Amino acid sequence: MNLEKYYSIFLHQPQVAAKRIHKLFHYLLSHNYEDCIPFNLSGTLGTYHHLDTITRIDFVWSCPLLRQYLLTASIFDAHDLHISDHNLIITYFDVSLLSDAIKSARARQIGRNTRHVFKYDSISTEQWTVFADDLDKLCPIDPLIFDAWPLNQKCEYLHSRIIKAANSALPSITVGNTYVPKKPKDLESLCQSYRFLSKVAKTIRFLHKTPTLYSIHHETKWSSYYIRLNNILSFYKQTFVTPIIFPLFLRDARIDDFANLLQILENMTLLLQSLLLLKEKEFQAFSIQAKIDARNDNFTNDISTFIESALSQTRQQIVLDRVFIDHPTHPTLLTSPDAIDQEVIEHFQNFVPITSTLPSSIQELPERWSNAYAPFADVSPAIFDSLMDPPTLDEWSLTISFMPNDKAPGPSIISYEMLKHLGPSASALLFNLICACLSDTNIPDLWRQATVFPIPKPHEWKC
Repeated sequence: MNLEKYYSIFLHQPQVAAKRIHKLFHYLLSHNYEDCIPFNLSGTLGTYHHLDTITRIDFVWSCPLLRQYLLTASIFDAHDLHISDHNLIITYFDVSLLSDAIKSARARQIGRNTRHVFKYDSISTEQWTVFADDLDKLCPIDPLIFDAWPLNQKCEYLHSRIIKAANSALPSITVGNTYVPKKPKDLESLCQSYRFLSKVAKTIRFLHKTPTLYSIHHETKWSSYYIRLNNILSFYKQTFVTPIIFPLFLRDARIDDFANLLQILENMTLLLQSLLLLKEKEFQAFSIQAKIDARNDNFTNDISTFIESALSQTRQQIVLDRVFIDHPTHPTLLTSPDAIDQEVIEHFQNFVPITSTLPSSIQELPERWSNAYAPFADVSPAIFDSLMDPPTLDEWSLTISFMPNDKAPGPSIISYEMLKHLGPSASALLFNLICACLSDTNIPDLWRQATVFPIPKPHEWKC
């Protein structure tokens, strides 16, 4: 769909634009979604082919965030594959910067500066009962319909309802991380300059589309824009190698309906955007390396600071101000801090003796272990026949009951305590999901997410 073809209709005939068939384009135009970049400049390879007729998609609407990190794009010719009458548009993005931007944008979108932590120590039996009852009411789906769903849909259905029931029935507190990374002044100044250029380009683009809307108000704004634009040219002169001259008055750019001025601003925006991406990537790599170096230095020279940093909380200590040595003939009371430290270290290093001699045979092991390692006299050939049989509901419930409490729930926020207190309907649906995972030898995408905390070892770990 070529936007230029329908622009006058949307602008001058609002009654036509309000029709159902034009509502999407009317919405996009009313929200200033006019900026676009070419995905493919070829005039021969289109995106749709049918009966030897090739057409093109002139504009692809997408999130402005994605456009900032687009590297290149191409159209894949699928005509000979006979799998579709549409060709694929393949785009390439800077994944490292894009992923960071999406995370921060998503966090701002849903307000995830804080999160809920459930207070399991203070949950009463009545509250668990309310949780189970509310959850069963939220799961009225027919088991046959649920059984036909794919794994991801089953998991998302259960996850959303368990969290909803927990938020309504279980006590919780709100915690958050108020840390805001601080950028260096030169990078922050570059960000502000890029935003300013984008803002000016948007204004000129609007005037280029509708030059009749030019007014003295735009001329007043341009007087301040003119000074700052020249300051940007002077400050980033190594980036803008081609000489650029802005008109002193905005009315001077009306000769070609602001087309030349718009081209200059768009080129400047692209150059400054490239510089911004490069500087942000350099700052990101420098910040990561600086954090690693600081952590390594603390690990070597300041272990207390290292532990507190790794725990992200205040380290609790047990203070021993006296130690009594219960000796048969010479009982001693130690009060000196140095003597107490030495005695505590010696006690914990030698309290459990470590033997390095391995037993040479099963008979040398203690009785409980020798019986466990002794080979069976007779092994049934059918011992593994039922190994891959799906579990029963009772077996699954028993397995859940053995799971430990007070374990971190992970990104899903669903803990073992919640699974232990599911109602009959929710338990049956969860059991259906588990059996589907076993039969499909697959797990939902949500379960592939994890929060990893590395645990450094000060010495070689002997397994």
